[in-house]
Amino acid sequence: MNVGAQGIVRQADRLDQPPQKMFAWLPYAFYTNTFEFAAGAGTASFGHGQPQLGLTGAALVSTNASYGIFGKATNFQIRPIDRLFLDATVGFLRYTGLTSYLPGNPDFPDERAGSNDSSAENFIVTPARDGFANLELRYLLPLGAGRDTIVNTFVIEDGILKSGATGGWAWNPTKSGRSFVGLELFHRAQNLQDDTGERSFDASGLAVALEHDNTDFRLNPSRGSRKIVTVRRDFGWFDSSDDWTTIEGEFAKFIYLGAGKRTRQRVLALDLWIIDTPTWDYTGSDDGSPAVEGAPPYYLGASLGGLYRMRGFSHHRFYDKAAIYYSAELRFIPKRSPLSRIDHVGEIEFNWWQFVVFAELGRVSPTWSLSELHRDMKWDVGVGIRTLIRRTVLRLDVGFSTEGASIWVMAGQTF
Repeated sequence: MNVGAQGIVRQADRLDQPPQKMFAWLPYAFYTNTFEFAAGAGTASFGHGQPQLGLTGAALVSTNASYGIFGKATNFQIRPIDRLFLDATVGFLRYTGLTSYLPGNPDFPDERAGSNDSSAENFIVTPARDGFANLELRYLLPLGAGRDTIVNTFVIEDGILKSGATGGWAWNPTKSGRSFVGLELFHRAQNLQDDTGERSFDASGLAVALEHDNTDFRLNPSRGSRKIVTVRRDFGWFDSSDDWTTIEGEFAKFIYLGAGKRTRQRVLALDLWIIDTPTWDYTGSDDGSPAVEGAPPYYLGASLGGLYRMRGFSHHRFYDKAAIYYSAELRFIPKRSPLSRIDHVGEIEFNWWQFVVFAELGRVSPTWSLSELHRDMKWDVGVGIRTLIRRTVLRLDVGFSTEGASIWVMAGQTF
């Protein structure tokens, strides 16, 4: 759940002009084992209707006949309740060969796929359909930097924050940072088509979150911290696969390391994420094999691997009742870069290029036990390149683990 509002981003040399509206599109291409070669285009619109409102969308097609479409609206201010904001996300993906770490591989009859000790070869590949929709409401509490300013204005100079910081100068939520209460309604329906027929993994429910965003600049934090606690509940309604509850917490810390001879900014970013599924219950099936009740679908809950956590592993490579995750990223913006000559593509303005070195450590476990969660942990390392385009960070990360390498392309910082 992402309950922090970004606000308005303005260039320091354009403060005498009205807030700038922007609409742009950008083609892209990539290669993965799931899609093979894929190509598409993304669009972004900012400042139309409301100065802080963002609208983004993307579509792709691939050489193996997979395709997808995605749309999102962020920071829509619901008036007259000025402190209330709405995000909405919808999307659909059709895979001709989705790799899932689920039971069904005949070569591993006695091993639970996706567990911490499971084999990297214990997966299935099936055609799949995946549709999702989320509505997220968040209320800005009248505390700290959110007491007098509802929609914050960040002033940047060449992509670096010059004024308008929202936090980082104190730990006290009543003195520094912006605090939110969030409510999310979520629905996702994923259907896999294997030799035994169609397998459905559906989830519908709500999540409640409390966040203190004490960073200076949410798009690219250089100081401060972020704390968020989320309770997610699926009541088993609307054909959900099961009813379940998860409780998770995340703490991120950003340490400013200053500028260097060849860098404009250096930041050490640290992240800790923990999650438990109190409704998870191991039972037995008619044939005596292990089964689970009260568990979320494998793509939710205590899952590691993919875009955000354990990037050196496949998407949702590990999942279980509980998980813990640590990450460290060294982010630096060079004064010059190999791509320094590229600063515009049409109306798209590249504010900076950022290079990242990261290391990650994590584990899933069938029990909530700190000692168990810190035994036989998985790890990976990697590098990345990111760019700030107006109010959007685009990133490309390459992670390396004992199971190979993975490439991820996505919008937004990892944390």
